[in-house]
Amino acid sequence: MSYLRVNLVDFESRQNRDDSLDRLNRTAGEMFPDIEMMLGIATGDKSCMTVSVYADKEKASKAIDQRDKHFSDLGGMELAVAFEGDLKAFYKKEHITSES
Repeated sequence: MSYLRVNLVDFESRQNRDDSLDRLNRTAGEMFPDIEMMLGIATGDKSCMTVSVYADKEKASKAIDQRDKHFSDLGGMELAVAFEGDLKAFYKKEHITSES
């Protein structure tokens, strides 16, 4: 069963927030080798929320040290709160495309 972690993060500046989200967008797979999916949203001028999906709790637990290293490398951010647990609901709309 997939395991999720939701992080709410506060930043010293909007630039810190943008730098962090940009780095995650470009290198999440390298920073978190066991991650299966990550979504990030700017929730305010100096805050964001990420949702990370892992195969299981063990792999999600390994990512905590990797997350803390990301915080340390960039600086200017602080974890406000984290939630985690087993995935209980999931929906993904399939996109229909045609050859052009």
